Amino acid sequence: MYMDFERDPGVRVGKGYSQIEEQKGGKNSLYDMRFFFRKLERLHLSKDYEKVHNEGKTVANKYFILSFRCNGLNYSRLGIIVNRKWGKAHERNRLKRLIREIFRLNKGKICSGLDYVVIPKRILRNDGMTYEQIHDPMMKLFKRVKEKS
Repeated sequence: MYMDFERDPGVRVGKGYSQIEEQKGGKNSLYDMRFFFRKLERLHLSKDYEKVHNEGKTVANKYFILSFRCNGLNYSRLGIIVNRKWGKAHERNRLKRLIREIFRLNKGKICSGLDYVVIPKRILRNDGMTYEQIHDPMMKLFKRVKEKS
């Protein structure tokens, strides 16, 4: 027997939705987009990496080289370059995940409208790779970017 029931119009069902997202303002709300690392926030094309390298500015510290340039959009995009010499695949992937997580959680503190390319130095591998050890140097670089731009 088919039972007809009314679905709450404020709650969407399906892939990518949850009741919490809907209660906080929907799929396109600031709450929803702030803590996700969306596909459009990634640098995919090699020409984008080349533009950042050729036309952008660079800041560096002991652990990272951060290149950036204006992208003409109202959001920032992130690209990460980790050389094979840096370590084995699982080490490189873990580092990339940590860098993306720092970017994702600190979007509000980072200048928007810029393309960023992060290149980690090998000394980071020797000093360890915990979130706490990577967070402070990355945030200091992003602050320096604010001063430069």
